Amino acid sequence: MKIAHSVIVTPHRCGLYETARELVEAERRLGFDARIVDPVGKKEAEDRSVPCMLSDWAKDADVLVNHSGFNAELERVDVPVIHVAHGIPRSSFLLELGNQQKIYTYLYSRNTQDKIKAVVTFWPEYKEYFELLMPDKPVVVVPPSVDLNTWTPSGLGGYDFGGMKGDINVICPDVWREGYDPFHVVNAFLLFALQHPEINAKLHIYGASKNRRGWDTLFQIAKDIGCLGEIHGWVSGLWNVYRAADIAITQHRVASRGVRESLACGSTLVAATGNQFTPYTAAPENLQEYADEIYKAATNLLPASYNRRVAEREFNPTRTATEMLEVIKQYGSRRRKTHTN
Repeated sequence: MKIAHSVIVTPHRCGLYETARELVEAERRLGFDARIVDPVGKKEAEDRSVPCMLSDWAKDADVLVNHSGFNAELERVDVPVIHVAHGIPRSSFLLELGNQQKIYTYLYSRNTQDKIKAVVTFWPEYKEYFELLMPDKPVVVVPPSVDLNTWTPSGLGGYDFGGMKGDINVICPDVWREGYDPFHVVNAFLLFALQHPEINAKLHIYGASKNRRGWDTLFQIAKDIGCLGEIHGWVSGLWNVYRAADIAITQHRVASRGVRESLACGSTLVAATGNQFTPYTAAPENLQEYADEIYKAATNLLPASYNRRVAEREFNPTRTATEMLEVIKQYGSRRRKTHTN
Protein backbone atom coordinates (compact mmCIF):
# COMPACT_ATOMS: atom_id res chain seq x y z
CA MET A 1 0.00 0.00 0.00
CA LYS A 2 1.21 3.49 -0.92
CA ILE A 3 0.39 6.08 1.75
CA ALA A 4 0.96 9.78 1.13
CA HIS A 5 1.09 12.08 4.17
CA SER A 6 0.60 15.77 3.38
CA VAL A 7 2.63 17.80 5.86
CA ILE A 8 4.91 20.83 5.59
CA VAL A 9 8.47 19.66 6.22
CA THR A 10 9.92 21.55 9.19
CA PRO A 11 12.45 19.28 10.96
CA HIS A 12 12.87 19.96 14.69
CA ARG A 13 10.72 23.12 14.41
CA CYS A 14 7.14 21.91 14.68
CA GLY A 15 5.52 19.30 16.90
CA LEU A 16 2.87 18.56 14.27
CA TYR A 17 5.56 17.75 11.73
CA GLU A 18 7.57 15.62 14.14
CA THR A 19 4.48 13.58 15.02
CA ALA A 20 3.66 13.07 11.33
CA ARG A 21 7.25 12.11 10.51
CA GLU A 22 7.30 9.57 13.37
CA LEU A 23 4.11 8.06 12.00
CA VAL A 24 5.48 7.77 8.46
CA GLU A 25 8.72 6.24 9.71
CA ALA A 26 6.81 3.66 11.75
CA GLU A 27 4.55 2.77 8.82
CA ARG A 28 7.63 2.20 6.69
CA ARG A 29 9.10 -0.09 9.34
CA LEU A 30 5.88 -2.09 9.15
CA GLY A 31 6.47 -2.64 5.43
CA PHE A 32 4.27 0.04 3.84
CA ASP A 33 5.39 2.53 1.21
CA ALA A 34 4.57 5.60 3.26
CA ARG A 35 6.07 8.95 2.30
CA ILE A 36 5.66 12.62 3.08
CA VAL A 37 4.36 14.92 0.38
CA ASP A 38 5.17 18.55 1.15
CA PRO A 39 2.45 20.94 -0.09
CA VAL A 40 4.96 23.79 -0.21
CA GLY A 41 8.01 21.73 -1.16
CA LYS A 42 10.25 22.72 -4.06
CA LYS A 43 12.40 19.59 -4.28
CA GLU A 44 12.52 16.02 -3.06
CA ALA A 45 14.46 15.39 0.13
CA GLU A 46 14.88 12.93 2.98
CA ASP A 47 14.52 13.52 6.69
CA ARG A 48 15.95 10.86 9.01
CA SER A 49 15.24 8.03 6.55
CA VAL A 50 11.78 9.32 5.58
CA PRO A 51 11.36 10.35 1.90
CA CYS A 52 9.84 13.79 1.38
CA MET A 53 8.28 14.00 -2.05
CA LEU A 54 6.66 16.63 -4.22
CA SER A 55 2.87 16.70 -4.43
CA ASP A 56 2.62 14.67 -7.64
CA TRP A 57 3.72 11.51 -5.81
CA ALA A 58 0.29 11.44 -4.14
CA LYS A 59 -1.47 10.88 -7.48
CA ASP A 60 -0.61 7.17 -7.43
CA ALA A 61 -1.11 6.67 -3.70
CA ASP A 62 -3.82 4.43 -2.27
CA VAL A 63 -4.69 6.92 0.45
CA LEU A 64 -3.82 10.52 1.29
CA VAL A 65 -3.42 11.49 4.95
CA ASN A 66 -3.89 15.20 5.58
CA HIS A 67 -1.86 16.71 8.43
CA SER A 68 -1.24 20.36 7.55
CA GLY A 69 -3.38 21.07 4.51
CA PHE A 70 -3.33 20.69 0.74
CA ASN A 71 -2.12 22.80 -2.13
CA ALA A 72 -4.20 23.04 -5.32
CA GLU A 73 -2.58 19.93 -6.79
CA LEU A 74 -3.32 17.81 -3.73
CA GLU A 75 -6.91 19.08 -3.63
CA ARG A 76 -7.38 17.53 -7.08
CA VAL A 77 -5.88 14.14 -6.18
CA ASP A 78 -8.61 11.52 -6.57
CA VAL A 79 -7.84 9.18 -3.66
CA PRO A 80 -9.53 8.65 -0.28
CA VAL A 81 -8.44 11.11 2.42
CA ILE A 82 -7.95 10.57 6.14
CA HIS A 83 -7.84 13.90 7.96
CA VAL A 84 -5.66 14.13 11.09
CA ALA A 85 -6.85 16.85 13.46
CA HIS A 86 -3.68 17.68 15.38
CA GLY A 87 -5.02 20.77 17.11
CA ILE A 88 -6.67 21.49 20.42
CA PRO A 89 -10.20 22.60 19.50
CA ARG A 90 -10.33 25.74 21.65
CA SER A 91 -6.88 26.81 20.51
CA SER A 92 -7.95 26.32 16.89
CA PHE A 93 -11.16 28.25 17.54
CA LEU A 94 -9.24 31.16 19.10
CA LEU A 95 -6.84 31.29 16.16
CA GLU A 96 -9.79 31.84 13.84
CA LEU A 97 -11.40 34.28 16.25
CA GLY A 98 -8.18 36.30 16.16
CA ASN A 99 -8.24 36.52 12.34
CA GLN A 100 -5.44 34.00 11.94
CA GLN A 101 -5.87 30.48 10.54
CA LYS A 102 -9.47 29.56 9.65
CA ILE A 103 -9.23 26.07 11.06
CA TYR A 104 -12.84 25.73 12.20
CA THR A 105 -14.17 26.95 8.87
CA TYR A 106 -11.80 24.60 7.03
CA LEU A 107 -12.89 21.52 8.99
CA TYR A 108 -16.60 22.31 8.75
CA SER A 109 -16.35 22.81 5.00
CA ARG A 110 -14.69 19.38 4.61
CA ASN A 111 -17.58 17.56 6.27
CA THR A 112 -19.48 17.34 2.98
CA GLN A 113 -16.53 16.18 0.88
CA ASP A 114 -17.07 12.57 -0.11
CA LYS A 115 -13.39 11.75 -0.50
CA ILE A 116 -12.73 12.52 3.19
CA LYS A 117 -13.43 9.17 4.80
CA ALA A 118 -12.54 9.68 8.46
CA VAL A 119 -11.06 12.09 10.98
CA VAL A 120 -8.29 11.06 13.38
CA THR A 121 -7.54 12.81 16.66
CA PHE A 122 -4.82 11.93 19.15
CA TRP A 123 -6.90 13.19 22.06
CA PRO A 124 -9.87 11.18 23.42
CA GLU A 125 -10.71 14.30 25.45
CA TYR A 126 -11.50 16.21 22.24
CA LYS A 127 -13.27 13.56 20.17
CA GLU A 128 -16.73 15.10 20.65
CA TYR A 129 -15.56 18.52 19.45
CA PHE A 130 -14.54 17.08 16.09
CA GLU A 131 -17.72 15.02 15.87
CA LEU A 132 -19.69 18.27 16.17
CA LEU A 133 -17.54 19.95 13.52
CA MET A 134 -17.70 17.04 11.07
CA PRO A 135 -20.88 15.10 11.97
CA ASP A 136 -20.93 13.06 8.76
CA LYS A 137 -17.46 11.60 9.29
CA PRO A 138 -16.33 8.93 11.74
CA VAL A 139 -13.90 10.38 14.31
CA VAL A 140 -11.34 7.86 15.53
CA VAL A 141 -8.88 8.25 18.41
CA VAL A 142 -5.34 7.05 17.71
CA PRO A 143 -2.68 7.30 20.45
CA PRO A 144 0.07 9.90 19.86
CA SER A 145 3.73 8.99 19.55
CA VAL A 146 7.21 10.18 20.34
CA ASP A 147 10.51 9.10 18.80
CA LEU A 148 11.80 6.82 21.54
CA ASN A 149 15.23 6.59 19.91
CA THR A 150 15.78 10.36 20.04
CA TRP A 151 14.03 11.33 23.25
CA THR A 152 15.86 9.18 25.80
CA PRO A 153 17.13 9.47 29.38
CA SER A 154 20.62 8.53 28.19
CA GLY A 155 22.85 10.59 25.96
CA LEU A 156 24.74 13.86 26.13
CA GLY A 157 24.05 15.35 29.56
CA GLY A 158 25.35 18.02 31.85
CA TYR A 159 23.21 20.87 30.58
CA ASP A 160 23.63 23.80 33.01
CA PHE A 161 20.61 25.92 32.07
CA GLY A 162 22.73 28.83 30.96
CA GLY A 163 24.49 28.95 34.32
CA MET A 164 21.14 29.43 36.09
CA LYS A 165 20.73 25.99 37.67
CA GLY A 166 18.97 25.38 40.93
CA ASP A 167 19.04 22.37 43.23
CA ILE A 168 15.72 21.41 41.64
CA ASN A 169 15.28 22.43 38.00
CA VAL A 170 11.73 22.78 36.77
CA ILE A 171 11.04 23.29 33.07
CA CYS A 172 7.97 24.58 31.27
CA PRO A 173 8.48 23.15 27.75
CA ASP A 174 5.15 23.34 25.92
CA VAL A 175 4.72 25.78 23.06
CA TRP A 176 2.43 28.65 24.02
CA ARG A 177 -0.83 28.40 22.10
CA GLU A 178 -3.99 30.46 21.95
CA GLY A 179 -5.86 29.75 25.17
CA TYR A 180 -3.17 27.35 26.39
CA ASP A 181 -0.25 29.41 27.60
CA PRO A 182 1.37 28.47 30.93
CA PHE A 183 0.06 31.49 32.86
CA HIS A 184 -1.54 29.46 35.63
CA VAL A 185 1.24 26.91 36.12
CA VAL A 186 3.91 29.62 36.15
CA ASN A 187 1.97 31.42 38.89
CA ALA A 188 1.63 28.13 40.74
CA PHE A 189 5.38 27.60 40.54
CA LEU A 190 5.99 31.11 41.93
CA LEU A 191 3.73 30.29 44.86
CA PHE A 192 5.58 27.01 45.44
CA ALA A 193 8.98 28.74 45.31
CA LEU A 194 7.81 31.48 47.69
CA GLN A 195 6.52 28.93 50.19
CA HIS A 196 9.54 26.60 49.95
CA PRO A 197 12.75 28.67 49.62
CA GLU A 198 14.69 25.84 51.25
CA ILE A 199 14.34 23.76 48.07
CA ASN A 200 16.17 26.28 45.81
CA ALA A 201 14.09 25.49 42.74
CA LYS A 202 14.54 27.34 39.46
CA LEU A 203 12.03 27.66 36.63
CA HIS A 204 13.24 27.45 33.02
CA ILE A 205 10.83 28.35 30.22
CA TYR A 206 10.95 27.25 26.57
CA GLY A 207 8.62 28.02 23.70
CA ALA A 208 7.79 31.44 25.12
CA SER A 209 5.86 33.93 23.01
CA LYS A 210 7.68 36.91 21.52
CA ASN A 211 4.99 39.04 23.14
CA ARG A 212 6.25 39.40 26.72
CA ARG A 213 3.79 42.07 27.84
CA GLY A 214 2.60 41.08 31.29
CA TRP A 215 5.02 38.17 31.30
CA ASP A 216 7.91 40.50 32.04
CA THR A 217 6.17 41.36 35.31
CA LEU A 218 5.84 37.68 36.22
CA PHE A 219 9.48 37.12 35.33
CA GLN A 220 10.44 40.05 37.58
CA ILE A 221 8.47 38.47 40.42
CA ALA A 222 10.44 35.27 39.83
CA LYS A 223 13.67 37.28 40.05
CA ASP A 224 12.48 38.90 43.27
CA ILE A 225 11.80 35.45 44.74
CA GLY A 226 15.11 34.14 43.38
CA CYS A 227 13.65 31.31 41.31
CA LEU A 228 14.00 32.51 37.71
CA GLY A 229 16.09 30.37 35.39
CA GLU A 230 16.57 30.76 31.65
CA ILE A 231 13.83 31.88 29.27
CA HIS A 232 13.77 30.97 25.58
CA GLY A 233 11.36 31.17 22.69
CA TRP A 234 11.06 28.31 20.25
CA VAL A 235 14.16 26.10 20.38
CA SER A 236 14.88 22.70 18.85
CA GLY A 237 16.56 19.66 20.34
CA LEU A 238 15.40 19.93 23.95
CA TRP A 239 16.50 16.39 24.83
CA ASN A 240 19.52 17.65 26.82
CA VAL A 241 17.24 20.07 28.68
CA TYR A 242 14.80 17.28 29.57
CA ARG A 243 17.64 15.05 30.76
CA ALA A 244 18.96 17.77 33.05
CA ALA A 245 15.52 18.72 34.37
CA ASP A 246 14.05 17.26 37.50
CA ILE A 247 10.44 18.26 36.82
CA ALA A 248 8.41 19.35 33.80
CA ILE A 249 5.22 21.33 34.47
CA THR A 250 2.41 21.65 31.98
CA GLN A 251 -1.02 23.20 31.70
CA HIS A 252 -2.19 20.26 29.58
CA ARG A 253 -4.32 17.30 30.56
CA VAL A 254 -3.58 15.62 27.21
CA ALA A 255 -0.36 14.06 25.94
CA SER A 256 1.14 17.20 24.39
CA ARG A 257 4.58 17.06 22.77
CA GLY A 258 6.05 18.42 26.00
CA VAL A 259 4.38 15.66 28.00
CA ARG A 260 5.56 12.92 25.65
CA GLU A 261 9.12 14.20 25.25
CA SER A 262 9.69 14.92 28.93
CA LEU A 263 8.50 11.48 30.02
CA ALA A 264 10.54 9.76 27.31
CA CYS A 265 13.63 11.55 28.64
CA GLY A 266 12.83 10.57 32.22
CA SER A 267 11.57 13.85 33.71
CA THR A 268 8.98 13.79 36.48
CA LEU A 269 5.77 15.41 35.25
CA VAL A 270 3.30 17.71 36.99
CA ALA A 271 0.22 18.21 34.83
CA ALA A 272 -3.39 19.35 34.78
CA THR A 273 -6.14 17.36 36.46
CA GLY A 274 -7.14 14.45 34.25
CA ASN A 275 -3.70 13.84 32.81
CA GLN A 276 -3.32 10.06 33.06
CA PHE A 277 0.44 9.88 32.60
CA THR A 278 1.61 11.09 36.03
CA PRO A 279 0.45 10.80 39.65
CA TYR A 280 1.12 14.52 40.14
CA THR A 281 -1.88 16.45 38.84
CA ALA A 282 -3.94 19.46 39.86
CA ALA A 283 -6.20 22.10 38.36
CA PRO A 284 -3.81 24.78 37.04
CA GLU A 285 -6.22 27.54 38.10
CA ASN A 286 -6.03 26.30 41.69
CA LEU A 287 -2.62 27.74 42.45
CA GLN A 288 -2.22 26.28 45.92
CA GLU A 289 -3.26 22.82 44.79
CA TYR A 290 -0.90 22.88 41.81
CA ALA A 291 1.92 24.35 43.94
CA ASP A 292 1.44 21.51 46.42
CA GLU A 293 1.81 18.98 43.59
CA ILE A 294 5.07 20.61 42.52
CA TYR A 295 6.26 20.30 46.13
CA LYS A 296 5.27 16.63 46.25
CA ALA A 297 7.15 15.99 43.00
CA ALA A 298 10.22 17.94 44.14
CA THR A 299 10.44 15.96 47.37
CA ASN A 300 9.60 12.61 45.78
CA LEU A 301 11.01 12.60 42.26
CA LEU A 302 9.94 9.59 40.23
CA PRO A 303 12.81 7.50 38.84
CA ALA A 304 13.74 8.30 35.25
CA SER A 305 13.21 4.63 34.44
CA TYR A 306 9.60 4.84 35.67
CA ASN A 307 8.82 7.89 33.53
CA ARG A 308 10.52 6.28 30.55
CA ARG A 309 8.38 3.14 30.89
CA VAL A 310 5.25 5.30 30.80
CA ALA A 311 6.42 6.80 27.50
CA GLU A 312 7.33 3.41 26.05
CA ARG A 313 3.93 2.01 26.97
CA GLU A 314 1.81 4.97 25.89
CA PHE A 315 3.66 6.68 23.03
CA ASN A 316 5.31 3.93 21.00
CA PRO A 317 5.30 4.95 17.29
CA THR A 318 4.70 1.35 16.20
CA ARG A 319 1.47 1.28 18.18
CA THR A 320 0.43 4.62 16.66
CA ALA A 321 1.19 3.40 13.14
CA THR A 322 -0.60 0.09 13.68
CA GLU A 323 -3.77 1.83 14.85
CA MET A 324 -3.56 4.40 12.05
CA LEU A 325 -3.26 1.58 9.52
CA GLU A 326 -6.43 0.03 10.94
CA VAL A 327 -8.22 3.34 10.29
CA ILE A 328 -6.84 3.41 6.75
CA LYS A 329 -7.91 -0.17 6.10
CA GLN A 330 -11.40 0.39 7.48
CA TYR A 331 -12.18 3.80 5.99
CA GLY A 332 -9.58 4.77 3.42
CA SER A 333 -8.51 1.67 1.54
CA ARG A 334 -11.08 2.07 -1.22
CA ARG A 335 -9.11 2.47 -4.42
CA ARG A 336 -10.02 5.09 -6.96
CA LYS A 337 -12.60 4.08 -9.49
CA THR A 338 -11.07 3.10 -12.80
CA HIS A 339 -12.89 4.03 -15.97
CA THR A 340 -12.89 1.69 -18.95
CA ASN A 341 -14.33 2.14 -22.39
